[in-house]
Amino acid sequence: MSNISLNSITSSQKEKDRRLILAVPAENCGPVGINGLQYSLGERDILVLTPGIEPDRDLRPEKGWKLLLSVPIETVMELPSPFDTDLISNARQRPVVEAGDKDMDALQEIYSVLLRSEDEQESPFGEEVSKSLTFALLYRLGNIYARHGNGRDLRMAGSNERISDEFFALLSRHYKVERKIRFYAAKMSVTPKYLSRAILQITGKSAKQWMDEAVILEIKNLLRTSDLTVLQISEALNFSTPSALVQYFRLHTGQTPGHYRNSGQW
Repeated sequence: MSNISLNSITSSQKEKDRRLILAVPAENCGPVGINGLQYSLGERDILVLTPGIEPDRDLRPEKGWKLLLSVPIETVMELPSPFDTDLISNARQRPVVEAGDKDMDALQEIYSVLLRSEDEQESPFGEEVSKSLTFALLYRLGNIYARHGNGRDLRMAGSNERISDEFFALLSRHYKVERKIRFYAAKMSVTPKYLSRAILQITGKSAKQWMDEAVILEIKNLLRTSDLTVLQISEALNFSTPSALVQYFRLHTGQTPGHYRNSGQW
């Protein structure tokens, strides 16, 4: 299911993969340690973990968790911008967020359908159905964060977190035309070296990798969903020539844009 995992979060997924993890306790579960801080979770609280944010306990149904979802960050980044980066930023700022009754009921309903869809993975559109349901759940989570406003959990608000939040906000606005780290560093009044170190420490991935990933996902999206030529895409994304886009795409994916578009293996 596009590497989307349900009902079980392994240590490998927590520690090695770049994933967004959602977990809801079946009942009040008492204090949960997250990166050295203690949170008391109730039945209406959602634990949302981004790369580098670790709980002090296993996340499994037998350990008292009724909703468990693990989504690769690359899949989250397929959501429209800036919703994708806003969701990741909100989760870093507030790893525990409270849902209202209606929101929690909606999350559980979508999750139940998602669980049932696991049995239909071999159907012609089984994977697409599962991914669409996952996106619906993430949109609902985004709505919950929006209702809480932009307030952060001040205990999580270190200087690197603030740098990271500002970087992703800028990236969501400028990635289509700016692919130089010095541009973002200048906007933030920090050195490129400092920005790179902060992003790597918070996310486990360099700023350059995040920029490249955003651009590649946009190219893939345009190849999948539009009839734009490589020339038109290169102009839209500020490449100097179509050949430059082809070389860039091949470097990061191992194939040409034409091969990707014609393969249908999305």
